[in-house]
Amino acid sequence: NLACPARVSQEYGHFVGRGGMDIEGAGWAVLSQLLQRGLVKKRGDFYRLSVEDLESLERFGRKSAENLARSIERSRRRPLARVINSLGVPQVGETTAVDLAHWIAAAVPAGRDWLLRIAAHLRTVARETPERFEEVEGVGPTVAASLARYFSEDATAAILDDLADAGIEPEPPPMAATTGGPLSGKTVVVTGTLEGMSREEAEEAIRLAGGKPGGSVSRKTDYVLAGEKAGSKLTKAQELGVPVLDETAFRKLLDGGAP
Repeated sequence: NLACPARVSQEYGHFVGRGGMDIEGAGWAVLSQLLQRGLVKKRGDFYRLSVEDLESLERFGRKSAENLARSIERSRRRPLARVINSLGVPQVGETTAVDLAHWIAAAVPAGRDWLLRIAAHLRTVARETPERFEEVEGVGPTVAASLARYFSEDATAAILDDLADAGIEPEPPPMAATTGGPLSGKTVVVTGTLEGMSREEAEEAIRLAGGKPGGSVSRKTDYVLAGEKAGSKLTKAQELGVPVLDETAFRKLLDGGAP
């Protein structure tokens, strides 16, 4: 049931969360009040809230309301991959969202009304040539079908249009090295907590260097970048003899040196 309160709360929690629009201060207590009071009925409504709306929430003073309003305003510009990930499309995680963002950017040039044009493009593909979603790196028939359902069904097909109307301006993904990058043709799996960069930043650096971030370790994995508290992926790499990099070795590799 798409209108189930628990499901709506979960979906909107994902939307405002760190992997999505990353609206600092929009935690569960705030989110539940916004939904219960009808102040937020669709995702774009977060960006239509006034300071007065926020100040009306329980245990919210003027300063708290202004801080949250600033946080919402800052989140209007997020990388396209984050905007896509915020939607919570079934079967589509952060890595697929990044690959989908690159595929979209190649098909729909950035510029005026970019998000509206992206929404129209995705609807057209979903309704007329859904098999094209399999052009996206790592997307097979199951994920392609999920994307086609999401961007063709009435309940979800217009969400990006609503976000565009609310003033969301996604940032285009950086261009990856096509050939000759220091990681060209290499698959690198990131695991654990890195000191100098987030996992997302490390994976973006891999793409920019021409490589491919991997989700799991196998004999086809070229390197594993391991930070603190690296778990089973590090163990698997050691078992398979896959080279393990720390951050220093990873940065050296990005600069074209030997790890």
